[in-house]
Amino acid sequence: MSSTLGPEDIARITQAVVQKLSGTKVDSEQLKQAVQKAALKELGSPQPLDVRPARARSEAAAAPAPPVEEARNRVIVASFGKNRPGIVAAISNVLAENLCSIEDMSQRIMQEFYTLIMIVDITESKADFAALSEKLKAVEDRLGVTILAQHEDVFRYMHRV
Repeated sequence: MSSTLGPEDIARITQAVVQKLSGTKVDSEQLKQAVQKAALKELGSPQPLDVRPARARSEAAAAPAPPVEEARNRVIVASFGKNRPGIVAAISNVLAENLCSIEDMSQRIMQEFYTLIMIVDITESKADFAALSEKLKAVEDRLGVTILAQHEDVFRYMHRV
């Protein structure tokens, strides 16, 4: 994965961070224009911005290019709430019915509270991400737990900022 971000990437990430921290809606077009203007001023052209420190950029330039990663279509599924029988079964059934593959799973029960984190490959899924999220929402409502699903790329970028 490249660590070079373009103005559009920076605008999207900044917008998400501002909304998350302040709850304030951000005008995405205005933010995108501000980032592009800053890129033009800094670089003299609308090239992607390399956000790494100067030392990291020079070391990377000297190092051989890393192998190209195979595109992955994975999501992070997290669930938490009051423990009760059938939570793992219900979530796993939705994933299995839609041909999703659970690649990794961690769960923890602390007294009456339950947490679950899964990495799920949805490459072969017969439902798109939005439809899968809706099906998990139905399980959430039925069991009275919280279930969050997020694309792995979004999760990674959120934690890079």
